[in-house]
Amino acid sequence: MGPVPSSAQLRIKATAYANEQAKVRLPVNRLRDEALHQVLPHIADDRINLTNLATLTTILHLGFGNPNRVAEVEATL
Repeated sequence: MGPVPSSAQLRIKATAYANEQAKVRLPVNRLRDEALHQVLPHIADDRINLTNLATLTTILHLGFGNPNRVAEVEATL
């Protein structure tokens, strides 16, 4: 069995928070450098304008995910 994906760990930790804004703030407060720059356009005043945690992880996966994922999956088939 491989390592637990960080997005799964994040979802588990986020269950401790009652509302979506709090769940999104948890990881955003820990972002630095390029990862933070990916999210900055969604921050206005004191609010993070993302619907939910899944939206945040999608933004980060698009910016930092494996660019060769499709080719790697096709190669394994």
